[in-house]
Amino acid sequence: MMEEKKVKRNLMKKNLKELSLLERKEMNKEILSRVENTREWKEARTIGITLSLPFEVETRDIIEKAWEEGKRVAVPKCFPQTHKLEFYQLSSFTELETVQFGIEEPLITAEKISKEELDVIFVPGVIFAKNGYRVGFGGGYYDRYLQNYLGEKISIAFHIQIADFVPIEPHDIPVGKIITNQEVLICE
Repeated sequence: MMEEKKVKRNLMKKNLKELSLLERKEMNKEILSRVENTREWKEARTIGITLSLPFEVETRDIIEKAWEEGKRVAVPKCFPQTHKLEFYQLSSFTELETVQFGIEEPLITAEKISKEELDVIFVPGVIFAKNGYRVGFGGGYYDRYLQNYLGEKISIAFHIQIADFVPIEPHDIPVGKIITNQEVLICE
């Protein structure tokens, strides 16, 4: 199953990297608009969200929108030694450092935000099934973090990242909603 996920993950990454800048820009605008109109967004005071890689849905626009609306933004930092994930408050894009694989993470000096304080977590991934399960980047960080998380779990994706089904493992945790440039899928 791990091998199947790896093959699917690599193929989707290749497809995502082939999207033109213009296509990506248009789809990002649609996704931001759909995110803003969700109940979860409107009610959230604190959001947890990653800083996207160049081939993913752009999250900086969402972060800026959150700041504009007075929401608190928390971004994750991975600790590879323990395979743990922690969220830290982000008030400016200058409070970031670039780590392994070109990923931007908060500086460790930022205020740590507890799981209970996060109203919504935007869960990243590479491929998303309509039932809320996903193929992530292979580290299992989010599945571990989301155990016992009681807030809202949402994923944002380009429509080409939606699949009818993805391989599921016992530790996988689904999201309740997937927002694409074409639709909002309710998964629960």
